[in-house]
Amino acid sequence: MRLFFVTVIVSMALVLSRAEAQNYKIYQAIKTTAPIVSDGILDEKDWQDPAKTGDFHSNREVGGTPARQQTCFRMLYDESNLYFAVECEEPQMAELVVNHFRHGEAVEKDDSITIWINPGRVQGKCFGFTVNARGVSREEIGGQAEATNLAWEVRVEQSAAGWVVEAAIPFETLGIGPNTGASWGLNMFRRHYAGGFVEKSAWSGIGNEGVEDFGHLTFVKEKAGRSNLLVNGDFETNTFWHSWEWGPFQKTKRRNYEGRYDAEVKYMGNRSVYVRHIGEDYGECAWYTDSITNFDRAAKYMFTVYVKSAGGGGGKVQVLYNDRAQTVYNMAGGDTDWRPFHCVITPPEDAKSIRIYLKNCGDGTYWFDDASLVVCDAENNSLQKSLRPYYQKEYAKIRSENLEALEKCGDKELEVKFSALDDKLRRILESGQMEDDIAVFEAIQKLLDECREIKIMARKVRLKLLL
Repeated sequence: MRLFFVTVIVSMALVLSRAEAQNYKIYQAIKTTAPIVSDGILDEKDWQDPAKTGDFHSNREVGGTPARQQTCFRMLYDESNLYFAVECEEPQMAELVVNHFRHGEAVEKDDSITIWINPGRVQGKCFGFTVNARGVSREEIGGQAEATNLAWEVRVEQSAAGWVVEAAIPFETLGIGPNTGASWGLNMFRRHYAGGFVEKSAWSGIGNEGVEDFGHLTFVKEKAGRSNLLVNGDFETNTFWHSWEWGPFQKTKRRNYEGRYDAEVKYMGNRSVYVRHIGEDYGECAWYTDSITNFDRAAKYMFTVYVKSAGGGGGKVQVLYNDRAQTVYNMAGGDTDWRPFHCVITPPEDAKSIRIYLKNCGDGTYWFDDASLVVCDAENNSLQKSLRPYYQKEYAKIRSENLEALEKCGDKELEVKFSALDDKLRRILESGQMEDDIAVFEAIQKLLDECREIKIMARKVRLKLLL
């Protein structure tokens, strides 16, 4: 077994489907507090925490197809370095093609991987790092092979089942440090020649090394699943979410929906997004996430988004797994103020990605803000806790409005109905149920809706009295 030190700068990305523009993967690098030694042996405890991602696609067929020889990787970072653990599956280790043995040579003509990283997604600032199956490397910036000798450390270790790359890339080499929540461009390519089988594959895209195929790398301080997996869930920047319109207007050439950012109507922060029906025909319009790949397949997740509607009648949340299997949840319509919509998401065992659509398939307008996807377990009930203040505030507001409306109309029957609802809501909100039983949320929302109906009826009674 031979180990070689090499220089590497790395960044991993997401998959861009040629059939659907901007169909990205996202990788969330986790911060480590323990030293990582780049020795090719993945024995550090912290390597057990980050999610392993792969699903490389080949360009051997039009539109891409899953690579025959798969590659997977994990990532960590600290204040000084970006770390990669890359595992290359190879059943023909004895027939590896490695013809270059000096740093800076054309190692991309060997069995090799190339990692491209675009810090801060700055145009033209891409770092490329290639290493072959024996640990010989070559670096470049923006496609210029002369830009060699970039500082990084890497080792390659071979086994009967394949070869492993473990690398440490100093942020000093990249000229920028990590910022929690920041988005970097990132991709990884593999060239396979062993046994005479030639295949080029990529994690993001289908083996073509274009910047347009780069995905997103973000930095988080804790393990995925312990925090919000939806990057930019508050829609404060123009990343990770995309507006998609489709339906009959594709044939008639009439625009029947629009999806926009809205700085005037928002639940929190500086803006929200909306989907609005503006034409005569009906189709669908949605905001959708980049594909989420760094998640625990064995966990259940709570998805929450705050929703406001005006004349809406076709709001939906659609969840896709592997961009195929799906679950659809319907939203309440009509004229509503901001309220949380939530559902439990249970990924199937074979799920490699999750994509979420916020849709309008009918009339009116739906606004969305503060979307989150967090794991539902005993260690993280932050969502339940965060919803408690909302419901308490909403309850206090509705109670005050109802008491005022009932006092003015004097309808005893409505007063009795409201008193019963008020008692149920008060007991639930004062108990600890909200943090133990997710289904209680739906019961609370239903009770609040019934209270709103009583307020409307009380005002109608008052109006009749005035007339």
